[in-house]
This record gives sequence, C-alpha cells and structure tokens, in this order.
Amino acid sequence: MGRRRKSAPKHGSLAYLPRGRAKSPIGKVNYWPEIDA
Repeated sequence: MGRRRKSAPKHGSLAYLPRGRAKSPIGKVNYWPEIDA
C-alpha cells in the first residue's frame, strides 16, 4: 500500500512527487559569452 504522494515525505526526500522541471522547455540564457571570431 505504498501510496503516499500528497503527504510530505518523512525523511526530507522529494522523490515522492514529480520532478520540478523548468517552467518552460526553452532555457533562458542569463549569461551569453561574447565570441570574438
């Protein structure tokens, strides 16, 4: 009966809920290196 998804994990593990991914599939570029070609 291992169905504990809504309740908080007992040992601080977040593996019980779906992985929190980035909010958008397209990554945001905070630092774009200047390329002197």
